[in-house]
Amino acid sequence: MLGLGPGWAPWAAPCCQGVAHRKPALPYPGPGCSGTTDQGDRPALPCRCPWADGEEEVLELSRAIYGLKQSSACFFDAMHEHLVAKGYVSILGDPCLFRKVLPDGGIIMACTYIDDVTYGVSSPDLAQRFLSEMRERFVIEEGEGKQIDFLLGMAVTQNLAAGTIRLDMAMAITKLCSGALTDEELAKSSLVDTPMLPQPLLKNTGPTVPTAVFDYLSVVGSLLHIANCVRCDISFAVGVLARHSNSPGRAHVHAAKRVLQYLYATRSHGITYTRPHEGKNVPFMFEGAKHPLDDGKNHSKPLLIRIMPRTRLDARPWALSS
Repeated sequence: MLGLGPGWAPWAAPCCQGVAHRKPALPYPGPGCSGTTDQGDRPALPCRCPWADGEEEVLELSRAIYGLKQSSACFFDAMHEHLVAKGYVSILGDPCLFRKVLPDGGIIMACTYIDDVTYGVSSPDLAQRFLSEMRERFVIEEGEGKQIDFLLGMAVTQNLAAGTIRLDMAMAITKLCSGALTDEELAKSSLVDTPMLPQPLLKNTGPTVPTAVFDYLSVVGSLLHIANCVRCDISFAVGVLARHSNSPGRAHVHAAKRVLQYLYATRSHGITYTRPHEGKNVPFMFEGAKHPLDDGKNHSKPLLIRIMPRTRLDARPWALSS
C-alpha cells in the first residue's frame, strides 16, 4: 500500500491553473459574493485587489484554485478522466476507488481522498507502472509514491512476508487525550475498561459547559474520526455523545472523558488485515477487543470478524505491495 501526498497534487490538478480576469472597478461586495465564469457559477474572489495604476478591482476566477471547496472536486474530475482513459474502472460502491486488471492477472488499485492518492499493486514492478501512468498527466516528484507509514492519523504497518497490514492510531489518541484530560484522569485511565456506562445519557436541562472549560465539539469530532478509521469499538458511544453536541452538560463531558480514558488505556489496539486466500473468507482482526460472549475478565481475547464470500475483498494480495 503506497501513497501520493498533497505535495504533488497542487501542481497536478487543473484546479491549480487559476486564471483571473480583470473586471471593471466595483465596490467590495463582501465574502458572500458570487460570479459567473466560463465553467458556471463559482464564487468570486472575496477581496479588493489594487493594481499599479491605483485602480481597485474584484477578481473573478475561471477555474477553482487549490484550497477552495471546489478544488477537490476538480482534482477528482481530472483523476477520473485520466484513470478511466488508462483502463481503470471506478467501483460502483465507491467512485473514489479505481481498479485495473491487467492481461497477466496483475491488479492495480487506486483510491483518491481530497488531494491524496493511495494505491496498491500485486507486484513491485506495477508500482512503477502506475507512477509512470500518473506522470503522463501530473507532476510527481522523485521520492513520492513510497510505502505508507502514516495516513490520516493512522499508523500503517505492512508485513509482506506475513501478509498483514496493521492500522492503529496510538499517536493521535495520545495527543488527543493529553490535551483533553488532566494528569490525574490520565493516570486513572487504566481503570476504565468500557467506553460507556450502561446508564442512558439524557438531554441536558442545566447550563451548558463552556468551550473554555471543555471543547466538547472538538473532542467529539476527533472521536468520530478515530471511530471511523480503526476504533469501531467506540462507535456507539461516540454516536451517543454526538447527539448532545448542541448543549453538552456536565454528564456529557464526564461521558466524553470516559471514552477518552478508555481510548488512552487501549491506545495500542488496532485492526490487522490478513492476506486473503483463494476460496476462503477474508478475515480481519480487531486486536484487544472483548468478545461479546466474554464475562469481562479476559481483555486480550481478540474478536475475529469474517467478511462473507459475497462481499469479500479480491482474492489477490493487491494491497500488500512493496
